[in-house]
Amino acid sequence: LEAIVLGDPKGKVISANQAASTMFGYSMDEFIGLDRESIIVKSDPSIRRIAEQLSLSGRASGMMTYKRKDGTRFTGEISIALFSDRSRKQMSVSIIRDITDRKKIEEELTRYSEDLEYLVKERTIELEERNVLLQEEISERRRYEEALKESEEKYRQLVENANEAILVAQDGMLRFVNRKASEFSGYTEEELATIPFAELVHPEDRDMVVDRYRRRILSEEVPPTYDFRLMDRNGNVRWLELNSI
Repeated sequence: LEAIVLGDPKGKVISANQAASTMFGYSMDEFIGLDRESIIVKSDPSIRRIAEQLSLSGRASGMMTYKRKDGTRFTGEISIALFSDRSRKQMSVSIIRDITDRKKIEEELTRYSEDLEYLVKERTIELEERNVLLQEEISERRRYEEALKESEEKYRQLVENANEAILVAQDGMLRFVNRKASEFSGYTEEELATIPFAELVHPEDRDMVVDRYRRRILSEEVPPTYDFRLMDRNGNVRWLELNSI
């Protein structure tokens, strides 16, 4: 989360992004117009160093203590630069990052530094044990994947070589057809994937088929098996018995 704050020569906020108002706990209307004393902790010794750096080079960066609307404090990392607007007024733009979580982590690392060697040894033993279990799990997963792949290949062969046309419709389009469906319709599998399924149905049966398809999608009760006519590539009428699942 990066707060971007634009300040005027007196240090008042004249523009900011939403992250800034969120970070400091103000609404955007409340945040615009605040002076810098409203959001910084004046006792922070870093203020003087950053001010001196800014005065010398027009740019500064470092860590400062900030305060939110509710009075809570947090450590922020600031990058600030001075510039002149079109009327030659000196303005400032600041990018502030809330590094509270990072500071907590650094403090925890400091507390645990004396015990690091012990923790590393303990962790190494744990990882070695886990590695053994992981290798066993990987081997088991590979056996499962190989069995699944073999099962999928058998299923694919079964579907492709079936003596019945098998097709999967979704959103009114055929997402999958087997070889028998292609032979039955006279269209290639690639062509069937581009033709709305309803266009293949005989005009006199189309409303009935589309209605039952729609009702099935809505989980309404429809006959699982029924006959209808299909028009093949050459315009011939072909009777189908539909078994839906």
